[in-house]
Amino acid sequence: MNPDRVRKRPGTPPLALRQFREGDFDDLAALNAYGLAAAGIKAADDYYSDEDFRDLQNTYAEDAGGTLLVGEINDRIVAMGGIRRTGPSSCELLRMRVYPQYQGQGFGTLILESLETVARRLAYRRITLITGRHQHPAVDLYARHGYRTVKEESILGIPCVHMAKEL
Repeated sequence: MNPDRVRKRPGTPPLALRQFREGDFDDLAALNAYGLAAAGIKAADDYYSDEDFRDLQNTYAEDAGGTLLVGEINDRIVAMGGIRRTGPSSCELLRMRVYPQYQGQGFGTLILESLETVARRLAYRRITLITGRHQHPAVDLYARHGYRTVKEESILGIPCVHMAKEL
């Protein structure tokens, strides 16, 4: 993947997509906090307990079997998404976030498609994810890209769906 890949739809600002850098931590943490709050989750109740954010390099470096992409507009991080290894041939999609003023412009799709490309390059055959059942834009995005619901459960009192896609 070209880290400087840019997509521009008519009438939307260009999004520059790249791999995260260490200096991005504060901006990524703020975007993640927004995403949690939008889903009705307190930061202290994060399902992942911020385990990945405590060590971004070892979680999301490609040599660790992952990647964390950030989308920038005018040098401001407005979107992100990552994958991390869960097994020899599988990975988990997580931390998909787009600030609300930039949603509906194809940025989530660009990040998702880019992450799937990286997953294939890393020889993963399956991607899994968890999202809120009532987060319809996210559920719909994943379904449009071939993800299927494999399990439903309540996590921290929030109805969730587990989805998966064979690559």
